[in-house]
Amino acid sequence: MKTQKVTLPRKWFNRGYAQLIMYLRDHPGIDVSDHLVLGNGFELGQWVMQIRSMWQDNLLDTSYILKLEGLGLSPIQEYQSWESMYWYAKDYYIEYGNKAIERNYKTQDGILLGAWIHRQKQYAFLLTKEQKEKLKDIGIEV
Repeated sequence: MKTQKVTLPRKWFNRGYAQLIMYLRDHPGIDVSDHLVLGNGFELGQWVMQIRSMWQDNLLDTSYILKLEGLGLSPIQEYQSWESMYWYAKDYYIEYGNKAIERNYKTQDGILLGAWIHRQKQYAFLLTKEQKEKLKDIGIEV
């Protein structure tokens, strides 16, 4: 039995797609958290989660898939790379000039930066020398 493709309302897809483009422009290489809500109230995380679900179930039209792949999106959520999280920490350091990030601190994008920094300290023995030096350069001792 062949799976039927879902006909998504083009307006719904295009709105989410436009929001995704804007988000990725400001956050290259950062995957979208399921709980990400943009400043304008658009629930981008939920939109991406729905799209990925349909994609995994082979329900998306090929034209949509090609557009999403063109942005580097995949049907499976990838976790933040160490390097991308480091850039969030560096941005915080540049903006606030300190390393006092609370464990529960979230960026405006919903990234759990405080928890990530806590894990870097807790599992410092797993970090490379280069990673430790990068953290030290922004005032984070591990």
